[in-house]
Amino acid sequence: MTRGELINQLAGFSGPLGPLESLEERIRRRDEWVAATESDIVGLLLEVLMHPPDVAELLPATRGDFELEISEVLTLLGQRDPSSFLERVGPLLVNDQARSTLIEVIGALQRQEGIYWLRTLLDSVELTEDGLIRLACALGEIKGLEARVLLERMRSSISSEMKSVHREIDIALQGT
Repeated sequence: MTRGELINQLAGFSGPLGPLESLEERIRRRDEWVAATESDIVGLLLEVLMHPPDVAELLPATRGDFELEISEVLTLLGQRDPSSFLERVGPLLVNDQARSTLIEVIGALQRQEGIYWLRTLLDSVELTEDGLIRLACALGEIKGLEARVLLERMRSSISSEMKSVHREIDIALQGT
């Protein structure tokens, strides 16, 4: 599959619904496509994530919908072999363009091994408010003692002026 074909496929899954198409039908078609897809497509998905297409290439989908679709497809592919997948995508958290989506994917996998990469990110990169919110969400999805410790650390080190981050940390802590 070429980059252009992949972009068209994902844009088709993320654009507006047609008059005779339900959301459930679209999700079913996407999940069937992912199930029939080889794991080697992960590299191409990551390349598209780090070097996104122009908005015109996505039409009629929006950039946000397209990124959500990449996140969901990567999560489905990551569930095949989560440990290997995390080893592959974890180092890419340093990429500003890919970071937000990869944080979401790591959280959605709900694997304790993902905490290593999220802790490394927290220790090495100054995150934006949005990045901190996504990180808190991801840790809340993973759950467990290590996630709780990181969330507590985040709460004590983040300025109280970042109310939305603190709110998300509190929500995440309720589930851990």
